[in-house]
Amino acid sequence: RENRFYWSMGPQLKGVEIQDGLLKIHSSPVEKIFVKLENRNYYRKQVLPGESLEYAEFPLTGKEGWLRVEVKDSRGLLAGTSAFFIDQLAAD
Repeated sequence: RENRFYWSMGPQLKGVEIQDGLLKIHSSPVEKIFVKLENRNYYRKQVLPGESLEYAEFPLTGKEGWLRVEVKDSRGLLAGTSAFFIDQLAAD
């Protein structure tokens, strides 16, 4: 009902939140965490093959429009969120 969901081929998104102007993303071990933006730009954090990460944070300007989070694991499997606007996740 609130359009809060994520899809997955295997990796898990364990938390996506906005706090103090930062987008914070927690996941199962993955090689890439990236955020697609409305204006076709993106934010990305990735590690070398064989390494993994489970957390990333990105500073937000407030001009991103909608966002969509995706992660990719070492097997090339993806998980991602529905698109959302910053105010839908911002902590009060």
